[in-house]
Order: sequence, then structure tokens, then C-alpha cells
Amino acid sequence: MIRLFKTFILVFLCINVSAQDVAQWRGPNRNGIYNETGLLKKWPDGGPEMLWHFDELGEGYTSAAVTRNGIYTTGLINGNGFIYAFDLKGNLRWKKEYGREWTESHGGVRSTPLVINDKLYFITSFGNLFCMNTSNGQVIWTIDTFKEYGGRNISWGVTETAGFSVLTGKRENKYLH
Repeated sequence: MIRLFKTFILVFLCINVSAQDVAQWRGPNRNGIYNETGLLKKWPDGGPEMLWHFDELGEGYTSAAVTRNGIYTTGLINGNGFIYAFDLKGNLRWKKEYGREWTESHGGVRSTPLVINDKLYFITSFGNLFCMNTSNGQVIWTIDTFKEYGGRNISWGVTETAGFSVLTGKRENKYLH
């Protein structure tokens, strides 16, 4: 398990994230704080207008990774995991099936994609780590981390969102502190 953890660290340390478009779980600093401006101070009666929705994501516990070029998320349909890419107006750009996903206990995809510029990184509940092209969903590389490093799954499936915070142009791995 230590070798597996070190592999994730090494993979993501090789990614230069300074001054890039980065989207990850809970925002740029992984703390749930988004530094957006121009937001409403008070919602109108009845709430804000819904701009778009998508009903065919399937099951899961993932969040969306939002960049200036698109929105990326995941879902489980009939036991298989999918990654979805939308434009900022909610139009589906592509949908990519990546294989089986967790269906025991609470079934559904568990990890949020990490997007850095034109690459999307994602790990499945079975330890398969993917790097994909954000423009078309083409797989650039993949690693079966359990097979490659002798790992084994846990009782709830891998529930991990790989990513780094971007603080003043430097990488910071929250797991090392």
C-alpha cells in the first residue's frame, strides 16, 4: 500500500501545475472556498433560474471539476463507470466508458476528476488510474495500480480524488502534511 501511495505522489509530482487551469475536488485549495466575483448577494424569490441540467449521469458520489473550458464529472450506469465532459452551457461534449465500477454496499463512482489544462486524471474504485485528453476523452495512459503494485481493495472501494492545491504557483500535496 505504501508503494501504491508513493506511485500516486510521483505521478502527480511530475505534473507542472503552476499558472495552469486546474480543477479538482472542493476547489483550487481543496477547502470548498471558491474565489469567484460578481456573485449575487441575495437570491431572487423562488431561487436563481436553472440554466441547464443533465438527467443521465447515473449513480455516484463524485463532484464536478469545472474549468474555463468545460465541466467534467462521472457516473455509474449498469455497473460501468463513465466520465462526462460538458461545455459551460451544459451541452454534452463527450461521454467515455472506462469499465466496471463499484456496485457493492453504496454503488456508484466515488472519485472526482482532476483536470490540469488539457488532461484529466481519474482513479476508479478498483484502482485503475487514467490520464485522458479533455477535448475528446481519449485515454492517454492507464495503470492498474493493484496489479502493477500488488495492492488490494478496501471494503468500500477506492475513494480517492487525486490532486494538488495551487498556492502562489507552487504545488502542495495535502497528504504530505
